[in-house]
Amino acid sequence: MSAKSSVTSIAHQIEKVPARVEMARKTLDTWRSRGLRMVKRYPGRSIMGAFALAFVLGKISRFV
Repeated sequence: MSAKSSVTSIAHQIEKVPARVEMARKTLDTWRSRGLRMVKRYPGRSIMGAFALAFVLGKISRFV
């Protein structure tokens, strides 16, 4: 593979970065809106889930 083709390949990948960033932003916005909707719909379950997740992460962090 020549240096020119390598540079061209890298340039094409760099050109795709803004589209990938935008797609990731939209995905995260979707997850955020779904999460907020779930918390509003089931506040008690959300709090219990958060406590459970924190408990599990705390136990895991003791071993790492």
